[in-house]
Amino acid sequence: MTDTIKPPQKILLGPGETDLLDAQRPTSAGQHISVELSAESRLVVENLRCTLEVSGAGTEGIRATVRVGENAEVALLGAAAGLAELRLEIGPGACLDLAPSCFADPAGPVLRVVFESEGSGCLAAAWHASHLTEARLHVAGMMAGDALNLAYVNSAGGIHAVTGLGSNAAGRLRPTFTPAIADAPFPIAFADLSGESPMRWEEDAIAPPPRPAGLLVVSGTGEQVVADDRPLFCGRIPHALRSRLSPVRIEAGALAHGEPAHPITLAPWQALKVHGTTLYAHQLVNGRTVTQTDHWHWLQYAVPVALEKNPSKLAGVLLLPENAHAAGGPSAARCRQRLLNDAARQSGAALVSEPALRLEFNGLVIHGTATSSGLQRWRFTLPSVMEPSAMRILSRSSVARETSALALNDRRILGVALESIGVLANGEHRSIDVCHPAWSGMHAPTVRHGQTLRWTNGMAALPYDVHKLRGGEILELHVAETGYYWLENGCLPAGETS
Repeated sequence: MTDTIKPPQKILLGPGETDLLDAQRPTSAGQHISVELSAESRLVVENLRCTLEVSGAGTEGIRATVRVGENAEVALLGAAAGLAELRLEIGPGACLDLAPSCFADPAGPVLRVVFESEGSGCLAAAWHASHLTEARLHVAGMMAGDALNLAYVNSAGGIHAVTGLGSNAAGRLRPTFTPAIADAPFPIAFADLSGESPMRWEEDAIAPPPRPAGLLVVSGTGEQVVADDRPLFCGRIPHALRSRLSPVRIEAGALAHGEPAHPITLAPWQALKVHGTTLYAHQLVNGRTVTQTDHWHWLQYAVPVALEKNPSKLAGVLLLPENAHAAGGPSAARCRQRLLNDAARQSGAALVSEPALRLEFNGLVIHGTATSSGLQRWRFTLPSVMEPSAMRILSRSSVARETSALALNDRRILGVALESIGVLANGEHRSIDVCHPAWSGMHAPTVRHGQTLRWTNGMAALPYDVHKLRGGEILELHVAETGYYWLENGCLPAGETS
């Protein structure tokens, strides 16, 4: 088994310059390419699959162009500060994929997508909840045969695909989401789209395997290329499946000293031996030294010939054939705990259980005290007078499966689990409903031991019209559960314990 590591590529275009990336530059294939664009510069990508991270060179207010030309597949991971407007052209047989990071910054550039594909182009985009009040993405030039693959990702990580576009009584664009969701943001405007548009909604011609094993052959970061292997899957990945099918990156030394000898990228269900325990690659994810992201629009997995029937080593890591079964229960938990301890030591971070729970009203931060048993009840005394404002419940947060010793598949960002909120004022007691629909930053209610609770994502908020707190009240937050959280510098603030 052989592998080749390909370094990242950086491109700088001066004012008015044009550069071409195509099959004649093989070092670009599958690469993560960082591009700095100057005023009126132009980057053309043809017959190539790659990911781009675009920024403006030097000054602000830059307008530039990226053309996704003939038979190219480009994933744009973000458009950074310094760009006022980025024109994105889609050529014949080309596909442009916009990651959620393209919509994350309210001060980011306007993106103008122009189809010049003669009915054979594709635009894919996904976005999270945001505070955008105007369309960030403007689309023009679609014709019969062009395809859209659009999706909204809710705060819990659920995917709501756009399966149709119509108009309401006022003539405003109205997307249809599946599964249905109310008030989802839609940061896209179409210059020449009507309810009778001949667009089609993209469907993948090749169904990805439900449990892919093997190695990532050509990736968005271009880390490894394995020769003479049996292809397992090659194709585009729909938004709804990316979090489950995306590859797992294992940093050098993440599993043990010298294992792996350099970063490797595996399919999520590739089995391997770790400290004598058989685990799948996705069971190792800790958010630090072993990671899995969903910024993948095109994947190719393959099984090395040497691995088809027998164990084989890659960079010092023992990989197991496809028929290997991973361990569960206590043995998997012990192995994960050891890896979490190693990740903390290697990254300089600390894994803590203290949630750093606090309230915030229009910039005023109020710290509470934990009472009762452990962290189960937090009491906050509000100032005697407060301006009417939303209440925010802030805490540390983490992705559940990245910090637990259990091999979870929970990809939600979790803060604390609230069971109830009590308000004491002038000798009277009332409750604030944790299931009120006006909450933001809350996951769907769950039931534990017969009691309903809701996990925050670390930044829950409730409007003043609902909580009606004026000042002088005492709030009691009944916390049913906390998690473990990565603390970046490895040191707790004074007075906190892990």
